[in-house]
Amino acid sequence: KRKQAFSDGKENLTIDNLIPIYIQSMYNQNKESTLYDRRNILYNHVLPYFKKAKITELSTKVLYEWQDNLWNIRNPKTNDFYSYNRLTSIRSSFSAFLSWCELRYNIPNNLKKIQKPKRRTQKTVMQFWTPEEFEKFISVVDNPTYRTMFYTLFFTGRRKGEVLALNANDVTTDYIIFDKTYSRKTTDKKGYRITSTKNEKRNKTFICEPLKYALSNYEPSAPFFFGGESPIHENTLSHAFDRYISKAEVKR
Repeated sequence: KRKQAFSDGKENLTIDNLIPIYIQSMYNQNKESTLYDRRNILYNHVLPYFKKAKITELSTKVLYEWQDNLWNIRNPKTNDFYSYNRLTSIRSSFSAFLSWCELRYNIPNNLKKIQKPKRRTQKTVMQFWTPEEFEKFISVVDNPTYRTMFYTLFFTGRRKGEVLALNANDVTTDYIIFDKTYSRKTTDKKGYRITSTKNEKRNKTFICEPLKYALSNYEPSAPFFFGGESPIHENTLSHAFDRYISKAEVKR
């Protein structure tokens, strides 16, 4: 009788009811930034398309139609097609949700049967600065905090969020400890969150002479090494970066 009730019940499960249950099940199992991204994708790219559809109605035909639509829509903010990486991220997030439904409710994930479209555009080539280009850039940076931050980013190769999250105890005379990162992807509407690094690792990066010289001329703040009571907003840093690039006339 219990098996029959379960079988009957799953026929009425709708996507708009299941997504909140799925998101709730992810708490304490994933980083908050992952949860933030997964939730945004499901609510922006899955739920508007399927609305009140039942989970059992997601046949390969229906999912092919969703995928074809996704690959042809434009980003409302830029009016450009979404990048291939963004499209595959949306697809994989939806597939993860369907796999969860498969495990919990025994409803097949038909998206696994559907071939992913090939790349639509060429992969963007990453840009690098030569030491000479960096020297040209840093020569126009007149703000001591930004100047030291750009030195730290260039000579350690660490992610922007990891440098923004540094506190006074992380920076010694000879090395810097990177074991956390700054993120604005919060689920409780707070401005930012300091979490563990992407790979959950504690990294000790030794300080080279150019960076040591830059740090010796900087008056650190606390508790955040750059920023004081709270870290510098990543958009503020990006705007400064673009402004100095334009002034120095170097490539981005």
